[in-house]
Amino acid sequence: MRHTKILATIGPASFSEKVLTELISTGISGCRINFSHTSFEKAEELIWKIRKVSEKLAKPICIRQDLQGPKIRIGELAQEEVVLRRGQAFKLALGNIIGDQECAGVAQKEFMEALQPGATVVIGDNELKLEVIHKERESVDCKVIIGGALKPQKGVSAPGTFIDFKGLTKKDLSDLDFGIRQKVDCVSMSFVQSADDIYRLKEIIREQSSQVPVIAKIEQYNSLKNLDEIIKASDGISIARGDLAVERPLEELGLIQKEIIRRCNIAGKFVMAGSGILQNLRKNLWPTRAEVNDVTALIFEGIDAISFSDETAIGDYPVESVRTLATIIESVEKVILTHHTASDSFYRNIDANFTYVQGKESLVLCTDTLEPVVKLAKMHYTAPLLVGTKSSNEANYLSNYWGVYPIYCPPELMGQEMFDYVVNKAIALGIIDNKNPIINLNNYWG
Repeated sequence: MRHTKILATIGPASFSEKVLTELISTGISGCRINFSHTSFEKAEELIWKIRKVSEKLAKPICIRQDLQGPKIRIGELAQEEVVLRRGQAFKLALGNIIGDQECAGVAQKEFMEALQPGATVVIGDNELKLEVIHKERESVDCKVIIGGALKPQKGVSAPGTFIDFKGLTKKDLSDLDFGIRQKVDCVSMSFVQSADDIYRLKEIIREQSSQVPVIAKIEQYNSLKNLDEIIKASDGISIARGDLAVERPLEELGLIQKEIIRRCNIAGKFVMAGSGILQNLRKNLWPTRAEVNDVTALIFEGIDAISFSDETAIGDYPVESVRTLATIIESVEKVILTHHTASDSFYRNIDANFTYVQGKESLVLCTDTLEPVVKLAKMHYTAPLLVGTKSSNEANYLSNYWGVYPIYCPPELMGQEMFDYVVNKAIALGIIDNKNPIINLNNYWG
């Protein structure tokens, strides 16, 4: 039984009900649907399939809607690609112009307005790098620092530059409305730069009579500067390591990741990491040593969940990727769960109403609120935390938390009947052993 949870991005490699069944059976607790690449028709089909398999296997699965956010891209080119050479002059111009060897268009006004002389512009995943030399009203003159092939529709970023995007895009609002109607279990917001971005999104969600949790993606320099406020405003944090690798020097990434996890755990907030987890398994059946060490570090640092991207979305071995990660987690947790018990927790800053759990017990809490569950999850007890809830969305969402095993209960159950139902269901599913003691936490929380 693994306490660190696994999420999978669903794409062409995992669209089929057969592969979804294998992924859930192998150990994922959540599915990410990226609305940058998924139509409403395909998303609706996926949600139906995931719910069907989840019910069949009696395993709560969190469906996470990933909003695209503002996409900054190079416009169309007159050729399939143009080669930019180091040291040459190159212009970026506002608008949907057809680019060539000397100039390319960028449609996002906020991005172009933010660029100033001295700013760095990165195209693709650090494939091309430009320095802004001179700024005109609707264009910037640049010098190519790192050359290479420029292709149309490549992503563009400006590390360290504040870009004042005005809230959610029209596409985001439309996608959000769809997600709420489809009853997704949580929503991830891209390009979060301040707590105000989260508060605005939550207000829009409330206006639609929904309380779907909001996960803030940390992927920009400005989100790091406002990290504590963003953590406080959001329901959880997703460390978007691929985008951070463009924004910050590579040698800083490990320290940034460690600090984000530390602050989330102190604040009692959910935290997950994604991008490049076991990238080698896209085309091969084994991870690199560096990838195994990376995952090990994440677990030791106290991550709640680890999320696959390309490996399960477009890779050749989606199920094998999950199985490999599950094996690594199980191996690492044998050490962690041996040395960390409730009386020796590395989250001493969180106060609990009971102090002794040896590790062989099972904890049961029947509740209709998230707060006590999140508080207990952040204690990282060795004992599994069984949570009885009458909300299927809440059960799905909680399945992502470290060591939490939610059980959806019939609405008519109360008190001891609900407690007995949770225990019996957990035994039937093989989550706990009926030979070990069971602690009813409702005796402590009331």
